Amino acid sequence: MFERQRAVLATPRVKPIMAAALTGRLPFGMAALGIILLLRADGRSYALAGLVDGAYAVGVGLAQPVLGRAIDRFGLRAVLGPVAGAFVIAAGALAQAGSHGAAIGALIPLGLAAGMTMPPLGAAMRALWPTLVAGELRGSAYSIEAVTQELAFMLGPPLVAGLATALSPRLALFALALLAAGGTGAFVLIVPSGARRTRVAGARALASADARILLSLSVLLGASFGAAEVAMPAFAEHHGSRNVAGLLLAALALGSALGGLAFGTRTHDANAKRRLWIGLTLCGLTIAPLYLANSDLAMAGLMVLAGLPIAPTFAAQYLLLDSVAVRGAATETFAWNSTAIFLGASLGNALGGGLIAASSYRASLALALVAALASGALARARLRALS
Repeated sequence: MFERQRAVLATPRVKPIMAAALTGRLPFGMAALGIILLLRADGRSYALAGLVDGAYAVGVGLAQPVLGRAIDRFGLRAVLGPVAGAFVIAAGALAQAGSHGAAIGALIPLGLAAGMTMPPLGAAMRALWPTLVAGELRGSAYSIEAVTQELAFMLGPPLVAGLATALSPRLALFALALLAAGGTGAFVLIVPSGARRTRVAGARALASADARILLSLSVLLGASFGAAEVAMPAFAEHHGSRNVAGLLLAALALGSALGGLAFGTRTHDANAKRRLWIGLTLCGLTIAPLYLANSDLAMAGLMVLAGLPIAPTFAAQYLLLDSVAVRGAATETFAWNSTAIFLGASLGNALGGGLIAASSYRASLALALVAALASGALARARLRALS
């Protein structure tokens, strides 16, 4: 089962490049919680913390495609180094301001700046894989990439919470900035100078109709994730243990990582379309059993089950995005995918929260199920049109 994955990992420089990329991507899973912990420690309200977190999210969503396009045009080293330096400054300024009673008029722009300078290592790594491994290993490489993405979201929140407890939320945010800078710096130094995609002046990711089809699927899948995410705190609170919500979401990421290891190796060019629509449909169907959970332990087990199809689905999607990307715009294409998922998750958070307020967490789970099934149905209807 793991022969192809072992072959990918045996490729020269792949392991250190992956380690550097994972280190630099940990802040993606740390920043949102880090900002909340920082502002709550300073006596600020959840409402204010939510606004600053929202500004950070908007910054990430707006800037990732722009930074991806810059990488396609100017190269990894020319873009990632300065961006990582700017992130250290923005995150450090936010840490200082947030721990010294700064006004909301200063905190929101700083949150926006931190989001806009987050290095797009995920998009860069996904665009880089075809230059690192042989063509027949691309599917396995993207399955490993999907698992690595889940590891960042599994390790990030406990890490920032532990640092905030052991040191302080302010120092935790500084540590987050240093991780981003260190991982990004190591990444650009380790990547071979010849490992880059062909640059084409004027290339634009959204010029590809095929890419737009795949990105529309990401918005729906992101909405499913967002609705499920907001349902977990409500479920945990309903069962008297609100703090368990983080563990329930970690269980979803664990299931995704296990699914990527077990099934992601089977993704290759010939079956990527079929695996994508089946994976998206399974992402919906595995949400249905969550309605049966009557305890935190039962929900954790079912969340692992719900996570199993996620990484294999992403692996198939990454393979297709790489295949349909406009020549010279691969990094921007993957960056747009991150933005699409981010946008969908924000919509799912907002709509799911409203449904919970009007009904219960089950209503938000219903939204998650419908959004994922809709992405599967749309994929089956439209993927045939991919060139």
